[in-house]
Amino acid sequence: MTVFKKKRKSQVEEPIKSIRLDYLSGHPEFQQESKAFVGRGPESMTISMNGRVLHIKKVEWKEKRKRSIKRMATGGIIGGVTGSIGGLILGTALGSKKKDESIALVSYKEEHHEGILCFRCDQVQYRGLISLLW
Repeated sequence: MTVFKKKRKSQVEEPIKSIRLDYLSGHPEFQQESKAFVGRGPESMTISMNGRVLHIKKVEWKEKRKRSIKRMATGGIIGGVTGSIGGLILGTALGSKKKDESIALVSYKEEHHEGILCFRCDQVQYRGLISLLW
């Protein structure tokens, strides 16, 4: 019995060719706060977005999570009414789920224009974005 299993050719992961992200702002000709498909560019450190090739200089990820106090209170009240102290604790815990509002900041250069693109993405989407660059 082997501990390590070799992946078959059919199980090998394909490299990501494009990823869908929430575009917030950064380019004067792209519509703000919309969905954007970001694809692999023709060279390394380039991406294509809305038919344009952008040369990437730097990528940063700003992690930001927040809790909703209203959801926490509502969960606690409902849990307390339906199931005493245990329900109160469980309802508060379930209602306090964190919302991920992390942002990827992508510095780019395009012919005669430089700027920073802002995308809302979680950690998995950020890894996908980084994999497009290589």
